[in-house]
Amino acid sequence: MCDSEKSLVKLYCNGETYQIIGEKLGVTRERIRQKISAEIKKQIICEWNKSGFVYEYEWVLIEAIKDRLKKIKKVHFQSNLNKKKESISDVVKNLENRGIETFGSITELNDYLGKNARLVKKIYPEIYTRILNNKKKKWSIENEFCKICESTKYKHRSKGVCIKCYGKSEEHKKQIRRYHQKNGETIKKKNLVYSRRPDVRKRLLQKQLEKNFENNREKAIRRDGEKCIICGITREKHREIFGKDLFVHRRYSDSNDLENLVTLCMTCHIAMNQDNFQIL
Repeated sequence: MCDSEKSLVKLYCNGETYQIIGEKLGVTRERIRQKISAEIKKQIICEWNKSGFVYEYEWVLIEAIKDRLKKIKKVHFQSNLNKKKESISDVVKNLENRGIETFGSITELNDYLGKNARLVKKIYPEIYTRILNNKKKKWSIENEFCKICESTKYKHRSKGVCIKCYGKSEEHKKQIRRYHQKNGETIKKKNLVYSRRPDVRKRLLQKQLEKNFENNREKAIRRDGEKCIICGITREKHREIFGKDLFVHRRYSDSNDLENLVTLCMTCHIAMNQDNFQIL
């Protein structure tokens, strides 16, 4: 066995695995690994003796053995890859002759290759990428376009509806209804607590007022200098006295045009509604 230790390293470098070499010699693969490591150790010590290199610590030798094993493993994997390429070269040639574009899917290709499918995918991944590129991707499994907008611009979300239209779909509405039926009381409690917050009440009131005046309410107040056009009370003082913001009054009609809106305090606003007089 000592004379054949060099041949073990050669066999391993030629692409043979520990298992195959062990089966040939009638020993375990662990024994083959030990013999190869021992042979590498002998080679390194022999090289160092010739060059006159002396090592003081054992770990120097261990690291040298590890580095040499890494190099040998690279040679082994490359040789093994070359053998595999040779073994499936005929299969790849047949594929090229038939035409890779003729395969409609990866499943068809795997059925054609059989046992060699995994090996071809590992060594020639470009064949699989070519099939995927040629394959026409469906918008969804069952639908070619969105049921609502009838386009493929946005991605599919659920039940034949795209991401943009999902909020309008019946499926989404059913889901919301189911959620509200299940968690109705909890939602009411949360909404009640949320709506009672001072900052939220103020914001909601401001939004409602702006909506009623078509976003011209704030513009009218700023145009009038943030004060009542009759008595001249400022906005800050009005909030201190009445606890409310200034009122915006419509002069002649229900129009929300900026020219038809004027700023009034609470007192002037009530007086104007009661007396039914107009501002010139």
